[in-house]
Amino acid sequence: MTFIMEQIDKLLTQLNNLLIGKGEKQLSPRDQKIIQDSWAGQTYEDMNIPGYTTDYIKKMAAPSLWKKLSDLTGQRVTKKNLRLVLESVPKPSSFIPERTESSPLFKLDLSDAPYVSDFYGRTNELAQLEEWIVTDHCPLVALLGITGIGKTALSAKLVEQIKDQFEYVIWRTLNHTPSVEELLSDLIQFLSNHQENPSSTTLDNLVSRLMYYLNQHRCLVVLDQVEAILDAGQSSGIYKEGYQGYGNLLQSIGYKRHQSCLLLTSQEPPQEVKELVIRAGRIREFQLKGLRKEEAKALLSNYGLSKSVHGVGQLIDRYKGHPLALKIAVRTIQNCHNGKISDFLKGSLFIGDVLLSLLDQQFYHLSDFDQELMNYLAMATEPVSTQHLLAEFYSYPNRATSEIKTSLNNLLQRSLIEKNYQDMGEVFFTLDPVIKKYLNKRLYQGG
Repeated sequence: MTFIMEQIDKLLTQLNNLLIGKGEKQLSPRDQKIIQDSWAGQTYEDMNIPGYTTDYIKKMAAPSLWKKLSDLTGQRVTKKNLRLVLESVPKPSSFIPERTESSPLFKLDLSDAPYVSDFYGRTNELAQLEEWIVTDHCPLVALLGITGIGKTALSAKLVEQIKDQFEYVIWRTLNHTPSVEELLSDLIQFLSNHQENPSSTTLDNLVSRLMYYLNQHRCLVVLDQVEAILDAGQSSGIYKEGYQGYGNLLQSIGYKRHQSCLLLTSQEPPQEVKELVIRAGRIREFQLKGLRKEEAKALLSNYGLSKSVHGVGQLIDRYKGHPLALKIAVRTIQNCHNGKISDFLKGSLFIGDVLLSLLDQQFYHLSDFDQELMNYLAMATEPVSTQHLLAEFYSYPNRATSEIKTSLNNLLQRSLIEKNYQDMGEVFFTLDPVIKKYLNKRLYQGG
């Protein structure tokens, strides 16, 4: 029996090598089991393949497999002649080479990644992220920032720049809110070269299998738009109901030993990321801000505004280099002001319906008190100190100092407020101009 099993294992390896040599996927665990049982003379009714009925195996899976093997061998393959045909299959002239430093095995799945047609600068940001991921081998890096600031575009450019440093690279977006089990099964199938299809196992087992592959290989996993699985509430970084399993995944990647990296983008950090940054040594988060002036000028030039036009610098300063806001402004300048920036700047800050809708989605995640704090800052004519805010809001019913500080932290982590230091190091808070305009528009329904 042992000899027969060794024979079958060698045959399956031979078939997989032939498939890979033709640029096709290897045999799935289900198909391998059908071959093993057929080789042993079992009927379809005798086959016990978890997750599949006898009827499905007989009418769907097996016929599809026999066709694949027929195409591969050039001979008609059926359940009855399987053994005869496969024993006559010549061995491939060469097997899949093992990975070496000079010729690494490289697998890439960027099917979820966006096509970035225009990208401007961000050289310092790219250098910092590459250092953390490639040089320092940080296991988890969170790229954070407000909507429209360019997190996804920067991540796509980074992946293009560093992908050759990894054996496996996969990009997945969470905007359609997949369950953690669905995501893990998808990642495991890719990292196992489709040798595993773990759709019916437990969350702990799925995380364990993923960690196995992250430890065996140097992998880069990108999870984009993580805010889609986060819920509104008193604290930032809390998951929607049913998505708490993502916390298990992040904790495992952050704490356990492996040689891979998870890069995530989000408008706010999940709770586990906040904890890991404090407690684990090599977890990093990066708050993405607006474009620098020369980078923003390149963007405006590409969208039809000359770098030398009067008022370009003032326009960039007014929007603090926010890429999406600048693109919207350019269109309005061209459509409504015949390209004259000075005429556009005479009015109040313009953000447009597209950005307004995106900011609505982010604002929805805030607690009532977070919104009150932001509205207060929006109405302020100058930066407001921590002590002033504590004095102003402490009089609110049942509003403790700790709650006010927690709210300020939440808003900072969501990149919705900014802080600076004045007068003997005291901290002052203010709003990004785009955020301030948005809030004023929402408060007064005008502007």
